[in-house]
Amino acid sequence: MISIAQTGEKRIIRGKGPFSKDVLDIMIEWANELGVPVRAKTGDLCGIHGYGPVPPGPQASHIHINGLHIPIPPGYLPPSGSTYIH
Repeated sequence: MISIAQTGEKRIIRGKGPFSKDVLDIMIEWANELGVPVRAKTGDLCGIHGYGPVPPGPQASHIHINGLHIPIPPGYLPPSGSTYIH
């Protein structure tokens, strides 16, 4: 997450991700603890829209943490009890 944030990109970097469920759960937990916004709308989770070099479909599945696209494996859901925009 830090290396993606350091690039200043708002898109998934080609060839990076998806992150594992364990890492994603920790990212969301930390974001919640720090008050950083997390977005996981149905269209994001399903990859319904593409962006940059990533076409629509399961490979475009992602969440947003503080506006950054974070690649997720298809079928990932934020942990129960976490705070996110849906």
